[in-house]
Amino acid sequence: MKKIYSSVFLFVTISILFSLYNGVKGQSCYELVWSDEFNTPGFPDSTKWNFEIGNNNGSNNELEYYTKRLKNCRIEDTVLIIEAHKESYSGQQYTSARINTYSNKLYWQYGKIEARMKLPYGKGIWPAFWMLGKSFFEGTSWPACGEIDIMELVGGGEGYDDVIHGTPHWYDETQKIHAQSGKSRQ
Repeated sequence: MKKIYSSVFLFVTISILFSLYNGVKGQSCYELVWSDEFNTPGFPDSTKWNFEIGNNNGSNNELEYYTKRLKNCRIEDTVLIIEAHKESYSGQQYTSARINTYSNKLYWQYGKIEARMKLPYGKGIWPAFWMLGKSFFEGTSWPACGEIDIMELVGGGEGYDDVIHGTPHWYDETQKIHAQSGKSRQ
């Protein structure tokens, strides 16, 4: 199979309780409560990361099947690599990986989330680094559970491959609709 380095959809999920409280004031300093420097080659640390297997139940019309294979997700030289491949697998046209921290009970209500990423480009890709409300895994539907897209790149050529988006999503109880508000940066 020919290896490709862009992903149709690439999601690294850090499940964090999405909560807004007007009375909370920001701190001028932070205390590190969790990190992963990806120091051990092979699969990501299973005490921190959980693989989501399957095709995401057909959500978002995704064309890939998420696997737990080193071919799709591995650590090399202190870098987490999530790699898509064009290959027929379990009825899908591509494979990739999707990992989260929820199953390992790693989620936070407040804090600062940072990541350094090298992004692919091209038509059909959608790399993303996002947080999903903890309640989603406990039965609350989307978008009522809340979601914060820290970074999304909707690939597709000129004018798309160089623009990233950051967007919170929630359910607007007043209007009974999916609400969102975000910004883009080129």
